[in-house]
Amino acid sequence: MPLSRATIMFLAYLVACLVAATSYFLAAYVTGFLQLPSSFDWWSLLSITVLFAALIFLVAAVPAAAAIIYGELRNKRSPRYYALCGVVASMLPGGAYLLLLNVSLTGIISKTLTVSAFLVAAGSVGGLTYWLLAGRDAGASRPLAPPN
Repeated sequence: MPLSRATIMFLAYLVACLVAATSYFLAAYVTGFLQLPSSFDWWSLLSITVLFAALIFLVAAVPAAAAIIYGELRNKRSPRYYALCGVVASMLPGGAYLLLLNVSLTGIISKTLTVSAFLVAAGSVGGLTYWLLAGRDAGASRPLAPPN
């Protein structure tokens, strides 16, 4: 029995959140922004990544759902659309978090730009992951409207 379109969209969003969290931590680790203690093991990083993916799932749900529903209704199948929507869905909650940070002003610009770059990258990777799993077929189950 094939999965319903809503189930595919939900699972694609879930996987996209996990891929976005993984890409965020991978970018932070590779660039040296994330310093891990010597006693840190990879299982701990995996559990933190899964928890971060759950946070992304909850916080970005509203803008992502709006973009997904609009994409389904308007037959948006472009990877550029989903990458841009992923960036917006990551920057809205991420930008609100950065504005609420209570840190000293020393170095806040460079830290904010670095975290913003990681959020943009993670959002676009998550959006492209969603496109790959579900966005390529957006609106395909409905007949196309005749041209005006």
